[in-house]
Amino acid sequence: ILPPSSAPQVTYTGDPSQMFASGNFRNMSLYLSGINNPWAFNLNAEQAYQTELQNQQTAAQAQGIAYNGYKGKSVNGQITTPGSTIKDIESSVTNLPNQLVADAQNLPAIMTAVATKMLTQVMTQGIGTIAADINKNGTQVQIRVNQQMNNQVSQYGPGALYQH
Repeated sequence: ILPPSSAPQVTYTGDPSQMFASGNFRNMSLYLSGINNPWAFNLNAEQAYQTELQNQQTAAQAQGIAYNGYKGKSVNGQITTPGSTIKDIESSVTNLPNQLVADAQNLPAIMTAVATKMLTQVMTQGIGTIAADINKNGTQVQIRVNQQMNNQVSQYGPGALYQH
């Protein structure tokens, strides 16, 4: 976006249908200059939009590269946790059971580490399965609700949707 000092300004504020009332072409010339008319104004607004869009795309691309493809956390527009930190945390949590197995020194520690690793895998896979089941069942419930609503509307009219 252009800085305010160099941004085009609207300089004709009169009624375009009255621009010839003064008997000369001065107002028409003013209307056609700069961004006084709707066409030039719209072109200027589109240019400003495209510039801002390009700036945001460039920033998002740079952030994606810097954050290793992970989205950062932000509060009120301020980055609180960069995506690269989230990537590191996720990697640490995922690798924790393997690290426990590698660091185990005696049989009880090895058994605890292996059990922890197995439990982590089961929980991770189980959560994925549960989420899939919820999505599947939620879709089936939504289909049934839609069928019942359609039946009520067919039988009693659109007012059936608004009755208690």
